Amino acid sequence: MYISWKINDDINSISLHEFENDFEVFYGFIMLKLGDYELGYVDKRYPGDEGDDDISYYINSLIECGIVILLGQDYRIRLLTSNLLQIVVHRYMEFDSNNMDRINHVNIRVVNTETEKILCSFDVPINELIDEVINNYSKFINYIKSKNAVLLNSWAVRETTKYYDIFTQSLDFAREIANRFQTKIECLGGDGK
Repeated sequence: MYISWKINDDINSISLHEFENDFEVFYGFIMLKLGDYELGYVDKRYPGDEGDDDISYYINSLIECGIVILLGQDYRIRLLTSNLLQIVVHRYMEFDSNNMDRINHVNIRVVNTETEKILCSFDVPINELIDEVINNYSKFINYIKSKNAVLLNSWAVRETTKYYDIFTQSLDFAREIANRFQTKIECLGGDGK
């Protein structure tokens, strides 16, 4: 959907010890796509090309973004391949005037850090960001499991799993609060909308 990545390290036969000493994290290509705006690069035509993007960093940053956004705070992601750009994610709420439904959104901006110029601004429902976190974590873990399950015990994967566990706990908490809020409104005679 918004993030495409490809790990190009040959991890099929590497030992856990060798991975932790020589690689430490997973490298490849990554691309962010917000509407017509694309940042980064994923080339599927040349599978032998070596990308130098730290995929582990970006997966962890995406999960951390999900956690922070669920807590109602803004999040800034420093781009490793471009020190002049950062991604700023902001959560906001709108009301649908037709039926007064609350609609949670996130605004994702790509910003030049020197000039503060916004190069791209894109709004998505918060559920799409949540789905992006869940889908990319699952894809990351399944990829490693299919190529070399031993590496699931690496520090890099354990760190990603730790972030994801915090994300799922935050998501469960946010849903519980939303359900309790809905129940309180209904007890007061409102419809919760």
